[in-house]
Amino acid sequence: MSSDSDTPAVWRWPILIATIVIILAGMAWLSPVLTPLMLGVFFSALAAPMYQWLVRRKAPRWLALVILIAVLGAGLLGLALLLGTATRHFAAGLQTYRNNLALHLQELQGILSNINFTALADSLRPAQQAAQATDWVMQFLSAVISVVSDAVFALLVVAFLLLEGPHFEARFRAGLGEQHPLRLRMNLFGDNMLRYFLARTKLNLLTGLGVGIMYWVLGVEYAALWAVLAFVFSYVPYLGLTLASVPPVVLAFAQYGLGTAVIAGLGVLVINLSIENLIEPAVVGRGLHLSPLFVFVSFFFWGWILGPAGVFLSMPITVILVLILDSYDQTRWLANVVSNGTPSQQAPEA
Repeated sequence: MSSDSDTPAVWRWPILIATIVIILAGMAWLSPVLTPLMLGVFFSALAAPMYQWLVRRKAPRWLALVILIAVLGAGLLGLALLLGTATRHFAAGLQTYRNNLALHLQELQGILSNINFTALADSLRPAQQAAQATDWVMQFLSAVISVVSDAVFALLVVAFLLLEGPHFEARFRAGLGEQHPLRLRMNLFGDNMLRYFLARTKLNLLTGLGVGIMYWVLGVEYAALWAVLAFVFSYVPYLGLTLASVPPVVLAFAQYGLGTAVIAGLGVLVINLSIENLIEPAVVGRGLHLSPLFVFVSFFFWGWILGPAGVFLSMPITVILVLILDSYDQTRWLANVVSNGTPSQQAPEA
């Protein structure tokens, strides 16, 4: 019988790299099917504590599931309505937004010329760049709508996972035993992942509330939508909120000019840095802190592999991979390379 020791060392890395490439190519090819399934798994992890809380309160499992799916469905419906309303209004006023942006860009061009930034002023093309900015906002809204449509199917995955979860756990317990190292490792892994994303959800609520109030005070249109998107995209630290803030900053520029856009941009920056660097350590504690460079690379990599939903799923996938690496002595060093600590204890060797 062959084993790893039978494979010449010179071939091990090429074989491993080829295997990873094949898996990633398969994921990209299957992304229309794989993305809703992955969203469902992620939503299940977030919804599990509420489901278990209802069950502990003596609610029948079917009723707890109905309540949970109703809550998630109402949230998705509300987001879909916000997106649909904003997209229709934005499309209806597209030419007005472009004209206003071009006008404010011309004003900015004059300011740059007056302070001797002539080269930068000459590089501005107000009409062309106003059209590009508004087109990007429309593309952003369309991409988010496609992710929401995938999330509707993901609700079915959530229902099946929550219903089957106790049965799978009972089968593992019966097959492996209470103290089997593999079962202990899986429990530890699940607890760590759940703890991280629950902490992340608390931070995202603060982020969404903060930017929503700021946009409302500044008078930026669709402030409620931008607040919800800030909450959702903040599952990707640093970059997610930045991406979700581009459309409202563009709108602020179109509505009120450079001053309001700068205030909005600086406000988002202050909120983001404050939450990530001041509040997050207190909320997450000894939790997982990923390298910003690794977050940046995974953000674009999984967006490339899985499409728009990959941007949102980049952090769940990355956190899962890091926690898996941290579960084994042989790969723990690699988990430490991309993070400065994981919320785990040593898992027993299988």
